[in-house]
Amino acid sequence: MTSYLQAANPGLFWLLCGLAIAFAAVSLAVFFWVWRISRAVSGRTPVTVDALSEGVHLCRGRVTGPSLKAPLTGLPCAWWQVEVWEQGWESVNDRDPDRETQRVLWHSRRNESSNRALLCSHGFTTCAVDADRTTLLIPSEVRDWQGQHYPPEDRAPPAMAGHEAPLATLHGSKHATILGQVLGPKYRYVERIITEHAELFVLGRAQRVDAALWAEEDGEAETGADEPDEAIREPARDGLHPDFSPRRWTAEDDRLQAQDMRASQWRMVPEKGTPYIVATEPPERWILTQALAGRGALGFAAVAAGLAAFMLWARFGAA
Repeated sequence: MTSYLQAANPGLFWLLCGLAIAFAAVSLAVFFWVWRISRAVSGRTPVTVDALSEGVHLCRGRVTGPSLKAPLTGLPCAWWQVEVWEQGWESVNDRDPDRETQRVLWHSRRNESSNRALLCSHGFTTCAVDADRTTLLIPSEVRDWQGQHYPPEDRAPPAMAGHEAPLATLHGSKHATILGQVLGPKYRYVERIITEHAELFVLGRAQRVDAALWAEEDGEAETGADEPDEAIREPARDGLHPDFSPRRWTAEDDRLQAQDMRASQWRMVPEKGTPYIVATEPPERWILTQALAGRGALGFAAVAAGLAAFMLWARFGAA
């Protein structure tokens, strides 16, 4: 092996060595990300919403709103997030203008969330929780499936618990091509939801809501009642489904945000330097999964770093 590495083409050697170093760096970054999350919640006692005070807390309550419907399955929920990919051909230039090739790749078509604050309550106190700026979010349910149409023909795929679902990747899709046509699943769908009445744990900074900032303006209630609660989108591009077009923030979104804030006495927001975590299960249920992921990442980092060190030693340090 040593003689092979010494005689290897310099370009190939540095490519392989660089890949090993990059893999070690990524694995180490994952380990520190998991370690930071575990350290942030370790030893913290959950504080119920009605016992909050200004500052960083791990607060606990139960989801009481808003009442929404998940866009892909139609399930009732208080928060949703969807990702949709479409499989098709794409031209790939391998750094050679004369060698452009066609590959079957996944193209991101939709990545969107409900854009509403979660209302988390305990007793007679309510806290508004932003679920879209999180370091870690563990939903109630995750559904990950494939199909041939959009919207999906299967509206009732099996669900996984939030802490059991892996990160969505685009690997492992089976397909074949015949006469230039891609055979196999055309779409990949991932839908995450937080259900109403779910128990909620949030690590972040608690701020008291200033009701005066969200006071109802004259005529707001009448205007809002006449407006449909629907997403307004830019015109569809390239013949895509309208749901694949970017969504615009609207006056109706402003009205709903103010409505949520008026119903809340507290608001949980990210704190600089501290992970912002929203989870539908207590930390003891999912922290073990995070710890195992961190140990695995550290092991991969050690192996990759050791391989890179051996390659450098064999190339430049071996007698």
